[in-house]
Amino acid sequence: MPEIPRPQPGQWIRFRPDTFTMLLAALSALGVALVMAREITYGVALDYDAIQYIAGARNLLAGEGYSDMSGSPVTGWPPLYSLLLATASLGAWDPLDVAGPVNAAVFGLTIFVVGRYLRQRLVSRFLVVWACLAVTLSVPLADQASWALSEPLFILLTTLALVRIDKFLTDGKTSSLVWAAVFSALAWLTRNMGVVLPVLVGLLLLFQPGTPLIRRARRIAVFSLIAALPIALWVVQNHLLAGYGFDRYALTDALGIDYTVSILLRQALDRLHVHW
Repeated sequence: MPEIPRPQPGQWIRFRPDTFTMLLAALSALGVALVMAREITYGVALDYDAIQYIAGARNLLAGEGYSDMSGSPVTGWPPLYSLLLATASLGAWDPLDVAGPVNAAVFGLTIFVVGRYLRQRLVSRFLVVWACLAVTLSVPLADQASWALSEPLFILLTTLALVRIDKFLTDGKTSSLVWAAVFSALAWLTRNMGVVLPVLVGLLLLFQPGTPLIRRARRIAVFSLIAALPIALWVVQNHLLAGYGFDRYALTDALGIDYTVSILLRQALDRLHVHW
């Protein structure tokens, strides 16, 4: 048999992370530890929405579909977070037991993604580290990650989508646009407010300077198709299961309050106005 060539000692240097990458990894690990520390005494925090997410994950593992505690199809909470909990449990643990570590890991990954992006955009390494520390030590973000809720996953996916669309606006590569659309679709499947993300990206593509109108229109069409197709399938399923009309976005919460696209956009703009 021919001898398998062995790598030379110098070849491993290419795969060794540099000092700054290891620093980002350390900050990410610190973020994970800060979230897990909040769960030492009582475990992951729960509210009504969290219980619904965990019930949905348990029923997915039991082969009963995405249903709530009563066995009714879930239409008010998009399925991605429950699907993540069900996948992370590997069929061996209860989704409640993995919710805390999963959200902590998602928070740490968010810190790492922010650091990698800022490293490419900022010359000053001090500012990059300072920004990563601001995310790591953010009390609201860490507190939110200690709950069994979809917000940490939504923040991560939204960050990834914005990073990719910024990369596309910089280098113009189609792969960056496709990834931005994929992450936008996943964010939308995580929280209903994710409808704002494709709208924002569409506006960025529409007003991109120095690009012919026909090319901008083609890019918006490709992005919209990828970003909206998963949620469209979700809406169709809700329509078939619950009989909601498409004009009502086929979504309702536990109190019977209907969500429409206009309501979601108005709520998002109100939140932005408050923070500004």
